Amino acid sequence: MPIIVFSSLDVAGKNIADKLIKLFGFEKKGDKWVKGELELIQVETKIVDAEHLYDKETDFLVFISKHRSETGKSCLTAHTQGNWGKAELGGKPKTLCICWPSKLKVVLKEMNSLNDLGWQVCAEVDHHGPLTNAPSIFVEIGSSEKEWKNERAAEIVARSVMKILESKETFPAAFGIGGGHYAPSFTKAILEGRYAVGHMLPKYYIDEIDFECFRQGVEKSAEKIEIALLDWKGMNKQQREKIIGFLKETSLDYRKI
Repeated sequence: MPIIVFSSLDVAGKNIADKLIKLFGFEKKGDKWVKGELELIQVETKIVDAEHLYDKETDFLVFISKHRSETGKSCLTAHTQGNWGKAELGGKPKTLCICWPSKLKVVLKEMNSLNDLGWQVCAEVDHHGPLTNAPSIFVEIGSSEKEWKNERAAEIVARSVMKILESKETFPAAFGIGGGHYAPSFTKAILEGRYAVGHMLPKYYIDEIDFECFRQGVEKSAEKIEIALLDWKGMNKQQREKIIGFLKETSLDYRKI
């Protein structure tokens, strides 16, 4: 039973939830909204702090929320949550959630297909909480209040979320390594290539990461990770050598992109 989660403190999340209710017929039942086996629930905390959902009985959690950035660029984003280093926005240090690569690919492709706003559609690397026990994904509208309140953006996200909950599509699953926060190489691979990318480890965490944290990028997945995609130019020589050494320990093949 999949669960969609939004926060009462999140303008974008509430906007998307409103579209789900109006467009897809979710009905209010007690403290949640229901459509068949799907549940839509509201949390009263910041969404990255919703740690009480860890023990929630579900096979998939979809968090709908705002994305904030200093650049203020208009964007539709999606990512798996988790922390490669410190836990500054929920979750636990050096702890990832369980990714679902094919779901991430489907939602990004659907948002890209529906995107008539001229906004950027992109993946983000793993970051922030909450830590969940079930596979999970964040789908977001960025990056300022103007975008968070945009009705069309909310509709695009709502329709894309319903698409992944209905979709049975599967793709070869990969672990993305290297590059920056908005993962342009992996976004391109997801939107244009055959691979679905789950966890994404950015360049700025490679120097400090240890093997125990790294291996979560391979092991914490709802689908078997078949290959690592290396953003070759998004790492320096020492970082490449470190990553290739870690990949040998996990017996995972890699491909340069």
